[in-house]
Amino acid sequence: MGTCISMYFGVGVMGYLTFLESNEPTRKSGVSGNVLTLYSAATTGHDFSLVMDILRAGYGINLVLSYPVMLFELRHVIEKYTVGEDAEYSFKRHMLQNTVVIGICTIIAIKVESVGTMFGLIGSTTSPAIVFILPSIFYLKLRKDGKARKLAMALGVFGALLVPFSLWSWATSL
Repeated sequence: MGTCISMYFGVGVMGYLTFLESNEPTRKSGVSGNVLTLYSAATTGHDFSLVMDILRAGYGINLVLSYPVMLFELRHVIEKYTVGEDAEYSFKRHMLQNTVVIGICTIIAIKVESVGTMFGLIGSTTSPAIVFILPSIFYLKLRKDGKARKLAMALGVFGALLVPFSLWSWATSL
């Protein structure tokens, strides 16, 4: 855990320091919110264009290959909560679910101008959930008589209050 925390912390700090003057993804500054486009193709004599092209291609491949996995799990959750886990397979229902989910995703992808907008929305909602709310819920569920129950409850409440504040902060930065 310590190694993981230090690696994430190091990458986050270095990414922030790299773009210290231009780390605000706003239209006023002309920054797109996409870190992969902020790196210069030639910095201090070193040519990074090939490396950045490889990274961009890898990121695109990652998105293309992870979408079907996420779609599969989303369809599984929709199936579980709408018709039940024991429902018999229906090709018509399967295709309808795929069409609706892919249609909604396509409309959002066409309408949203910057991927930074979606990263901001998702980050402002899921980050507090992953960092504060879910760990506190897991602790409260697993440790009925734990010594840190009050701390876990406080962290859960803090995370729940952080979500609207993060959404407000994200929305006002648009």
